[in-house]
Amino acid sequence: MGKIKVIALFGKSGSGKDTISEWMVNNIENTHKIISCTTRPKREGEVEGVNYYYLTPEEFAYEVLNDEMLEATCFNDWFYG
Repeated sequence: MGKIKVIALFGKSGSGKDTISEWMVNNIENTHKIISCTTRPKREGEVEGVNYYYLTPEEFAYEVLNDEMLEATCFNDWFYG
């Protein structure tokens, strides 16, 4: 298997990250969306495994400590990775 390239889109809320990501997945061959995980509660309309993987703080810590995430951060008292 060849190397995998990871492209990260950064920007403020509402800046178009999801729109660009969706376009890339639909128009560039072998492009896939990475689904992040979080410890925050699921919001209305969100779907496990589509929007995020929802983890307990203990599950999140386990994944971080076992190098199973590319990155991890805390925002508004919730963890994201």
